[in-house]
Amino acid sequence: MDDQETPRITNDIPEATTPEQAKWVLWRLVTKTDQEAAKKIGVHPSTVSKWENKAELDAAVLRLLASPTEAVLAILHDAAIEATRVKVEGLKSRSENVRQRAATEILDRNIGKPTQRQEITGADGEPFKIVLDQ
Repeated sequence: MDDQETPRITNDIPEATTPEQAKWVLWRLVTKTDQEAAKKIGVHPSTVSKWENKAELDAAVLRLLASPTEAVLAILHDAAIEATRVKVEGLKSRSENVRQRAATEILDRNIGKPTQRQEITGADGEPFKIVLDQ
């Protein structure tokens, strides 16, 4: 997928959905009731039932539940922002080891891991030689 394509998961949640409603949809995928999902996002259950686009949100939940892969991707997509914040917060840790690991992981994910040379050696530790029969 190139940068210009919209991931399919964003198509499953209606465009006019607020961030709060989108979070509710994602929580609704892993909870048993609308009320449980509402509590997970810190909203009173009666608020959810009064949303004007509640039917559209319920339909989005059903579409995502019909495709477990899409549901998983939607949840991971939502969690990616928080995971990024956690990594960045690791840079502020008191522990030098935690800061170093966070910095390495952030750099590795953005510019790639450094190339690591690997040499295959023979039984005696010498470089492995390949001889082609002609």
